[in-house]
Amino acid sequence: MRDYRQLLMFALLLLLYTTGCKREEFTDKYTRPDWLAGKLYTQLKDTTIFTTFAKCLELTGYDTIIDVSGSYTVFAPNDEAFDDYFQNHPLYNNEEDIPPAELTRLVKYHIVQNPWTREQLMSLDVWGWIDPQDKENDEPKGYKRETLLLDEDSKYGIEQDEDENLLIVDTLETQWHRRVATDSRKYVPVFFKDYFDIYDLNLDDYQFYFDRPFENSLDIFYAGARVIGDEIFAENGFIYNIDKVVEPLRNAYQIIKSVYPDRSYSRFEDLLNLYPEFDYNEQKTFDQPGADLGLKIDSLFDLTFPELA
Repeated sequence: MRDYRQLLMFALLLLLYTTGCKREEFTDKYTRPDWLAGKLYTQLKDTTIFTTFAKCLELTGYDTIIDVSGSYTVFAPNDEAFDDYFQNHPLYNNEEDIPPAELTRLVKYHIVQNPWTREQLMSLDVWGWIDPQDKENDEPKGYKRETLLLDEDSKYGIEQDEDENLLIVDTLETQWHRRVATDSRKYVPVFFKDYFDIYDLNLDDYQFYFDRPFENSLDIFYAGARVIGDEIFAENGFIYNIDKVVEPLRNAYQIIKSVYPDRSYSRFEDLLNLYPEFDYNEQKTFDQPGADLGLKIDSLFDLTFPELA
């Protein structure tokens, strides 16, 4: 027994000794390499031309989000772009004047899911990467990218006509409502010369929609903003310098419902609202927070207008 105790004490002393000794070649094993770029927010903050956008990220909490986990591509408006934005929005003198909900929408619309190099932005088909050897998949038709912006589910008032067809009416005119699930996050178009060539379009067509010329055939535009220079590498993605603050593009139904100073589409909207079809979406309904706990949740529907076709 005595020999056993001596042996055990010797083993413990040996363990303590070897634990305290560090092999010199392992001393810097977990030290961050000097050449490794910081994560997205760190890179943005360390670049002097993005001070306003960096502040927008801080105000919305996305500074920590894009510096902790995930991989993204950030299309960052430079400070001159924000100067123009504030000039065109006289109610805002700086980023702190923008209402939090609106500022969050702006920030999310400038962050794209997944990291994309400049070449990759122009190398995606609708069904995936292009393949020069595949005649059915050799052109970059997939020019849109998914942002982090997700619109809230929409609430519609409904009633039945004399034939028991459902009609969409103002939510204040009925006690019967249905919530329509948002299909996906907002997409943003990325324009480049090949896109126009594929669809037999002219570069001048870009100016019609975005009120600025497509200045150079080598340019890339993020909706109405021009990408300046190459991508800026970050540990978890890429950053692009853009010359304009891009406000979220509306879909067709949002445009029709909008009221403009010089025009309205209310009559056309009334026509559309005669032909809705609401399909119950069980999966989206039970994917809502609290559904798995048995909490009361609204049913969610998909809205289409098949009879219009």
